[in-house]
Amino acid sequence: MALSRSTVRNKTPDAATISDAERGRREAAARSARHSLRLEGLTLSAEAQALTERWVAGEITDAEAHAILLERAHARGRD
Repeated sequence: MALSRSTVRNKTPDAATISDAERGRREAAARSARHSLRLEGLTLSAEAQALTERWVAGEITDAEAHAILLERAHARGRD
């Protein structure tokens, strides 16, 4: 079952619920992922970058980010 953006938004935590340490870990993970992509000659799409920024800020959880990415990938596959 795919999650709609509205469903995911309704379940998201308040950005203040993640600690500064968690935000730092997320920033480091995002930076590492971007670096890995660059090494492969790839870049994040604007859409993926925006989603990553929401995740780093604590607007969405790991599971929600994953669900959104899967939903978008499946939608592109149907086009």
